[in-house]
Amino acid sequence: MSVEGLKMLDILTDVSLLPGLISGGIAACLCAFLGIYILIRRMVFAAIALSSMASLGLAMGFMLDLEPMMCAMLASCAAILLLWMNTSRGRALDDGTTGLIYAASSSIAVLIVARNPSAEASGLNLFSGNPLYSAWQDVVFLAICAVVVFGIHVAFRKEFIFIALDPEMAATTGLRVRLLDFLLYLTIGMAASVSIRITGTLYVFASLVIPPMIGRMVGWNLRWIIVGSVCVAALSAFAGYLLSFALDLPYSHTVVVLYSIMFFVTAAFQSVSNLTNTD
Repeated sequence: MSVEGLKMLDILTDVSLLPGLISGGIAACLCAFLGIYILIRRMVFAAIALSSMASLGLAMGFMLDLEPMMCAMLASCAAILLLWMNTSRGRALDDGTTGLIYAASSSIAVLIVARNPSAEASGLNLFSGNPLYSAWQDVVFLAICAVVVFGIHVAFRKEFIFIALDPEMAATTGLRVRLLDFLLYLTIGMAASVSIRITGTLYVFASLVIPPMIGRMVGWNLRWIIVGSVCVAALSAFAGYLLSFALDLPYSHTVVVLYSIMFFVTAAFQSVSNLTNTD
């Protein structure tokens, strides 16, 4: 067996490496599920703004010696309020506002980490993440967050879909669109804030966007779009962790490359299929 093969076998048998593998998978699947609503609402730029605000909260938590994940959640809530107040006034998301949130928060976060040796010593990499520093409590925390988010979406499934597809019509039926909008933003912010510490901003943003794009190509209704999106995320997270460990590659970048390969392969296959059906 090759050296790479032995390394992949090690990651599946070494219990100390399993938290990173599991937490990366949970984060990817959770973000991929929520990303469906981001595509429907055309909130892609807002997704990276939320991710960067979570990174800022995480960095501030390390700087102030507070619980990093709680600080990430608070920072995400601040971004959610800004975005929600913008949309609740009856207009689409302002690209200038989201761009400002992204640029300012990501830059401040990098400066904080650069001036805070304890953050780097703890393995904090806001952009790429570092799952090797994951512990079982990270897995538990992510799992609890996933259960809460999925529970909210099960309880308000029809309402979320309605306001995502046609918010004006939903308002005429008496639905509390503003409140439901805020709740939807809140679940996305929760997912981003608890995932950033382990996987980094790039991973969270890519998981919110690319798997749902693939799911939309392969699914024929919303249920199968969600299934396809989550399956793509789970497969890429698993394969990416194995490859990054065996080949000593950055985890987040490896997974994002796998996402991209799957997207282009799926798009090419769909194009060929459409041409064949046309002929």
